[in-house]
Amino acid sequence: MLARIVNTLPFRLQQRVTKLYFQVLTRNQHGAHSEKQFNEYNKMDVKILPALQDNYMYLIVDKATNEAAVVDPVDPKSVLEAVEQHGVNLTTVLTTHHHWDHAGGNEELVKLKPGLKVFGGDQRIPALTEKVAHDTRLNIGRLNVQCLFTPCHTTGHICYFVAPPEEGEVKAVFTADPIKICMVQLDTAEQYLSGVYELACSLQAKSDAPGLSMFRVRFEDLERMRDQYQDAYLNLKGLPVDETVLQQADQRFNKFYEIFYSVKVIAEGLVSTNSVADVEPVRSTAHFKLPEISLSSFSGVYTDWPNFIGLFDSLIHTNGDLSNVQKMHYLLSVLDKEPLSLVRHLELADGNYEIAYQLLKERYDNKRLIADTHLESILAVTLGQQGLTGNLRKLVNTLKENTMALSVLGFEVKEWSFLLLHIILRKLPFDLRSRFELGLGGSPSTIPTFQDLLGFLETELRVLETVGGSGSRGSSNSNNVKTGTSHTTVTLTAVAVSCALCRGNHTIYRCDRFNSLTPVQRRELVAQQGLCCNCLRAHSVSRCTSKCRCLVCGEHHHTKLHLPPSSSSSSCSLASSSSTAPKDGRPADSSPGSTVCHGSIQNTMLLGTAMVGVYDHNGHIHQVRALIDSGSQVSVITEELAQQLRLPRTSSRLLHGLGGKQRSNGSVECRIASPQGASQPALVATAVVLKHITGDLPSAPLCPSVLERCKSITLADDRLSVPGPIDFLIGVDLYSRILDGTSYQLGEGLPTAHRSIFGWILMGQAPIDRDKVALPNKSIQVSVGDPHPQRSRRRPARRRPTQRMHGQPAPYAACNCIHAC
Repeated sequence: MLARIVNTLPFRLQQRVTKLYFQVLTRNQHGAHSEKQFNEYNKMDVKILPALQDNYMYLIVDKATNEAAVVDPVDPKSVLEAVEQHGVNLTTVLTTHHHWDHAGGNEELVKLKPGLKVFGGDQRIPALTEKVAHDTRLNIGRLNVQCLFTPCHTTGHICYFVAPPEEGEVKAVFTADPIKICMVQLDTAEQYLSGVYELACSLQAKSDAPGLSMFRVRFEDLERMRDQYQDAYLNLKGLPVDETVLQQADQRFNKFYEIFYSVKVIAEGLVSTNSVADVEPVRSTAHFKLPEISLSSFSGVYTDWPNFIGLFDSLIHTNGDLSNVQKMHYLLSVLDKEPLSLVRHLELADGNYEIAYQLLKERYDNKRLIADTHLESILAVTLGQQGLTGNLRKLVNTLKENTMALSVLGFEVKEWSFLLLHIILRKLPFDLRSRFELGLGGSPSTIPTFQDLLGFLETELRVLETVGGSGSRGSSNSNNVKTGTSHTTVTLTAVAVSCALCRGNHTIYRCDRFNSLTPVQRRELVAQQGLCCNCLRAHSVSRCTSKCRCLVCGEHHHTKLHLPPSSSSSSCSLASSSSTAPKDGRPADSSPGSTVCHGSIQNTMLLGTAMVGVYDHNGHIHQVRALIDSGSQVSVITEELAQQLRLPRTSSRLLHGLGGKQRSNGSVECRIASPQGASQPALVATAVVLKHITGDLPSAPLCPSVLERCKSITLADDRLSVPGPIDFLIGVDLYSRILDGTSYQLGEGLPTAHRSIFGWILMGQAPIDRDKVALPNKSIQVSVGDPHPQRSRRRPARRRPTQRMHGQPAPYAACNCIHAC
């Protein structure tokens, strides 16, 4: 029981508890649970050393060379006393599995006697230097050691078969726990089968409806129990045990299958007997199959915990028909990220379910943190100036969702209504606040509540949704004439429902003059007139509500604007706006103009990504997706990942980039795991913490031909063809230590593969999968302003100045505006 509890703790804490346990054991125990035994043979000696309350350690000595090895040295001091007593040279540690009661003394023994080689079959074994597999061979002096992979007790269990080189000499096998575990599994399956057989026999003698229901439930698990029994039997047959044990196992195996098939025969009779009674209710009652309730996954977000645990308790935890092993399986299947790493070390056993459940409850059932998260969501909500309808809807939904959640937690809104009212009012624009105050009647004795404000916002939202406005239409700038800077964008607004070309009483796509133009000329006309390229009406594309697409190619533009294949790849035209046309005879090149470019995206630029393992504060490894960027002077980690790893932070300076200065949330020291599985980290980076690094990469799904070319190599990112989030950025400080300079081109129009310590990283141009993403024709309008604004004559055109980014000269500000379109 103690070992099971200690195995649930983080690894470092396991070591500390083990060390304390030995101190208490040494102080209180006057003698071991059995005496030491010394077995001497011709070529080797085996010293049996008792440990803990029911364990043993084994000191194997080669008489020819006096070289020795120890098996499962959980008590290092006892081992070293035996080594000194017999005067042998200890060089090797053989560890059967990673459990603390077998491997808990490895690190202390290595510190007390440096230079030891530690062998084992599981990466979780402390101080491991040599990982072995099935049939790995090694030597202790002249003794031959064969490693036998026996995953019966744990997934990485190894038995060690030791034999002298001469024939006819005594051999020995060191197994630890697997034989005992196999026998326990056989006993469990046989007891379950006996219970089902007794129930089946009683039902055969006497019809019992409740008993039949119980039999059906237990019979469904019988096949699974049969498979477990067969696996345990095969594992036992693969162990080097005494022939008598194997003969007894064969007899038990045959008897098990006799009873198993007897139960199946009885079940056939019970099902056929009761099927007739079940027919009549089916005819008289109509049954509707309700949709299955699927369990939601939980990734460690505190606000998701109440809903997750409520549904899980209703469907799984309180379900008496499920065994603890089944509940443990369901629990592990719905956990992700940090919650999964918290309990993944627990084996799929009956007693571990309650331990895992309590670990999650203690970690995430934190009322204080859940309430803090909901309050942070309320404080962080903002109402932007553009698109008032969407932003107002988001504001109302956020307020209602989080205030109701806080009420469920016991924090009633009415107790802090005025404070919440004051906070939200400061986030609203002036016009909304004014209308809210006018609705109160202006009485100084009236103290509004948060519910009054929420009701007002919902009324405003219904009005905006009814009239179809976005919140920005109420302040039209069609009549505002603003003096522009040297870079201006000119837009034309249609004020009448008529043809923009001939001013006739019809839409433009029904105009004969418009239809007589070529597609390129139509596109130029649409750009000049400021029409929507989707529906050809007088508004911008961003405000278009039409769901129609081109009937020829299916893209987001009007069919009248479709370009033939010969010119669809790209076309550019230069046209001057009619409202800014020169009227004073000046040269045409001195007047502002606009360039309209159209293009269809076929490829994407693939940035280098890799799946890397990062250690958290407990020493557990988390797999994250990293961007390898030689253009960044520092490494960067997202705020979400930094909180998940719970690494200590230090203050950090401002970051300077293309977007200007950005304040970081401190910096953390990240240890990146070695891909080869070494005990030491491969890289250590000081990463700056930012809320967001970049968008999903790649920007679109890749063409399958890219992965077809990579079948012969191991990719550093096995999910690079699907867009996904980036949690970590590795900068130039570690770039040279990751890539070794080897690269080759996958093919014409395909990216280049660069070899790294994590595998091959793909970079460069790559084709996208057109079947999985809609590829709209991109249209960009670039306006060229007058280089001498003091000479420009005031024109009656409606103009809108381009805002210059702070700290940038005018040409760069114009480029930023173009890319932001």
